[in-house]
Amino acid sequence: MEFLKTIWLTVVMLLLAAVGIQFVEGAEPPIIPYTVTVLEQPTGAVADINADVNYITTPNGPAGIKTVLNQRKARGGVKAIDISCGGDTVGQQLTRDEAVIGGCTTTNVGERQQLGFFYHRGELGLFAVPGSDNTTPYAISEPGQGRRFFGGTEICGQYTTPPEFDRSGLFRFHGFCLKNGEYRTLDFPLFNTLTAIFATNSSGKRLGQYVTFNPETNETLDVAWFVEDNGVFELPFGHDQGHLGGPAIDVIALNNLDQLVVIRHNGDEAWNGIFLFDDGLFEIGLPFELDGLRAGWAIKALFDDGSIAGTVSTTSDCGAMFCPVTTRLFTAEPSTSTVAKK
Repeated sequence: MEFLKTIWLTVVMLLLAAVGIQFVEGAEPPIIPYTVTVLEQPTGAVADINADVNYITTPNGPAGIKTVLNQRKARGGVKAIDISCGGDTVGQQLTRDEAVIGGCTTTNVGERQQLGFFYHRGELGLFAVPGSDNTTPYAISEPGQGRRFFGGTEICGQYTTPPEFDRSGLFRFHGFCLKNGEYRTLDFPLFNTLTAIFATNSSGKRLGQYVTFNPETNETLDVAWFVEDNGVFELPFGHDQGHLGGPAIDVIALNNLDQLVVIRHNGDEAWNGIFLFDDGLFEIGLPFELDGLRAGWAIKALFDDGSIAGTVSTTSDCGAMFCPVTTRLFTAEPSTSTVAKK
């Protein structure tokens, strides 16, 4: 029966992959123009931004890495709130209600274990997947409109189990979700595969990535992004060929309408770009230049109205090997209602 199950899973993966590959290799996706608003320079490297354009940074100082919640004041300016567990504290996601989740250690001295942390309005809580030696939350669900923040909020990420010295250390990595105090392991159903969950939404869908490896050599054999819904795994983008030096895919955001932001890179002009996935690919139309300077866009968040937020870096052509780079926050709204049709 296990053999038949493996064959069935392989057939399903091949069919899904074929659909994904056929789609992305077809006609060029239509472009949705976005109207960009450029804001101030952030106080450091930005990890995430919420719908109110509050943001978190993770500066590294003499005492280690800390997370800083940067809140906008009603009368202008930004208030900085330090978040620390005692050791390295790396925030991953910020909700509109200004809850922050991430991974941290309680000390930077001697043997230590990474824990998950949850910060909200001055209160800091720590947690760990039972039986794990490291817990790293990457995602927290935003409540839908009219729902209270703590009603069914889910936290997802990756954990590792203690080493087993008679087999590959890659078997230690597993996806997980925590909801209503209950932990659940969420692994892609393939042998010799590690999993991480990077986003979860209020409709119960989760975005993750799996890596299949050779257990004898740890060589990467296959990489793909998936969307999981009640135990059903879909591969809407086919397989990532980046580990082979080919076209690569990063999926970086999921909103409550099941829309996704997809970055395609390491390919040709027809492949590369920033896209919105909404039952199909739409290119996010962002300008190549700002103020006459080359612009590089880093999207950190996708909201339910189809708007996005992140940072944009502009580089002047100074004629030297390393030219000055200026990074600023930005928000951008779609110039069409297509993305908000659901």
